[in-house]
Amino acid sequence: MRHLIVGVCLLAATAAFAAENDTPPPASGTAADAREAAIRRIRALPWKIVQGMSLPQSKATIANLPDFAGVAGDDARTFRSIVDGRSDPSVEGDIIRRSNSSEILFSWHDVGYVDAKDFADIDPDKLIESVREATFAGNEESTRAGLRPITAVDWIRKPTWNENLHTAYWMMQGVHDDGERTVNAVALKLGRRGYEKMVWITSPDQIGRADDLSLVQDAYSYPSGDRYEDHATGDKVAAYGIAGLVAGVIGLKAAKVIGIGAFLLAFKKFFFLLLVPFIWVGNKIRALFRKRETGDS
Repeated sequence: MRHLIVGVCLLAATAAFAAENDTPPPASGTAADAREAAIRRIRALPWKIVQGMSLPQSKATIANLPDFAGVAGDDARTFRSIVDGRSDPSVEGDIIRRSNSSEILFSWHDVGYVDAKDFADIDPDKLIESVREATFAGNEESTRAGLRPITAVDWIRKPTWNENLHTAYWMMQGVHDDGERTVNAVALKLGRRGYEKMVWITSPDQIGRADDLSLVQDAYSYPSGDRYEDHATGDKVAAYGIAGLVAGVIGLKAAKVIGIGAFLLAFKKFFFLLLVPFIWVGNKIRALFRKRETGDS
């Protein structure tokens, strides 16, 4: 049921952008009432085409991406709280692409300057093996929670460091017991005072045909003075380097993966939650966006 609500919410968000009033699939009782209330709230949000979109916490800007519509700040947090059922104060933006329905979530983490010199310390083979152990160990708990067990995990793209963009990027997939795949793609854009986490939420069939996360990385920029290269003596410095950060974001004990001697995040047994699948309503969303585009021309 939660996956259905996620899909309906994404459809409603795009419908708000498209200024349409489509009727959701029929349902009954309190579930229908709750869904209708969620749709009304999402449609009321100020969805706008991404044209120099400002992100309030990082003070960053997303340059013109006319194929995307988004919300920022409190509106983005409201959207995610409706979809996820919980509030996350780090969220500062959410954008949806009209041509393929993929979504990118932005969250800001004010941890200080993260040194990138230790990126080479990451061992992708050990990292993915630890991910597998954590995922398979969580399958029993996953099943009790009503989620399908994951039988295989592997890299689509191993962790990569882009020196020009000061960004770490990786993509992995989980394969469920019924053969369905789930993609987990993340970019960490370092800045002078912390980092932006970008999560690409897309259907597996988009992988190889599009790379929206790379597109958005190129469009994202910190203001002068807050860029990674603006770091100066006396700035707040994070307690870990990029290798530890990557391991921590993936949800593992950094010491086990890269041997840096300290634990970052210890929610290993809950890693399977990072691979929860999303419902996709791509054809309908693309049609709604095209209607809006035709109406604006």
